[in-house]
Amino acid sequence: MQRTVTTAKAIRGILSVSANKSISHRAAILNAIADGEAIIEDFQRGADCLATLDCLRRLGASIRARGESSLVVKGLGSRGLHEPASVLDARNSGTTMRLMAGLLSAQPFLSVISGDASLNR
Repeated sequence: MQRTVTTAKAIRGILSVSANKSISHRAAILNAIADGEAIIEDFQRGADCLATLDCLRRLGASIRARGESSLVVKGLGSRGLHEPASVLDARNSGTTMRLMAGLLSAQPFLSVISGDASLNR
């Protein structure tokens, strides 16, 4: 049997998931490459997640705080990210390094990700 799968015109709704560091990284990245605006509630603002936000901003994503624990992310679409002007800094976040490497591997531009001494060994 052969089937053709077509893309959805739009996906809308509210998704509630556990608030943790792992989900926060992924929510920010996925919403940065989605079309439209999303609110991420209970975003974990630890150093690792902030490194991911900084990388996404340097790639052109619009991310702003909304209260103490929420973010508003305006997505650029799957091909809307921009080539960064300089090296992206994952700081001490292995998760940022790995997830950004996957995201950037599909982009049509050159990018370099670096981090602190522990990540650059």
